[in-house]
Amino acid sequence: SIPPQFAGQGHSELNSQGIEVNRTGRAKSAEEIAREKELERLRAEQRKELQEQQANDRILLNMFRSDDDVIMIRDGKVAQVDAQIVQRKKQIERLKQSLVKWQEAAAARERRGQKISPSQQENIDTTQRQIEAAYAAIMKKEETKQHIANRYNRDLARFRQLKAHH
Repeated sequence: SIPPQFAGQGHSELNSQGIEVNRTGRAKSAEEIAREKELERLRAEQRKELQEQQANDRILLNMFRSDDDVIMIRDGKVAQVDAQIVQRKKQIERLKQSLVKWQEAAAARERRGQKISPSQQENIDTTQRQIEAAYAAIMKKEETKQHIANRYNRDLARFRQLKAHH
């Protein structure tokens, strides 16, 4: 029997001839146990990331036959977003024309010594908000376009790496 104060230390069991038959290492400290758990968690995370990358690689190789396929789809998606941006710009031009008309009507009223009607002011305010919203939508579409380009450029680079190794 091992005294309690020595239980956590390593020890050897000897047979009757004094030959070591069993060796027990010292007990691990709480810090060592925590470190091992963290290492195992990191290894599991790496295994998961590797499996995800391998799955993504298979999808990439199944989706595309050549670099041109990746480029064509990227350019097509970017062109779709560009078309949406063009439509927003046309909308802004129409809204600006409406705003000018509302502002001219309001100015004419003021020149006649009349106050702008609440409905005229509301039309001006609403049109200005719509213009601002359309500009914000264009900025969002530009971000989307950049995101698409970046994603397909990464896919293209990875596709080329995979093709070089196959």
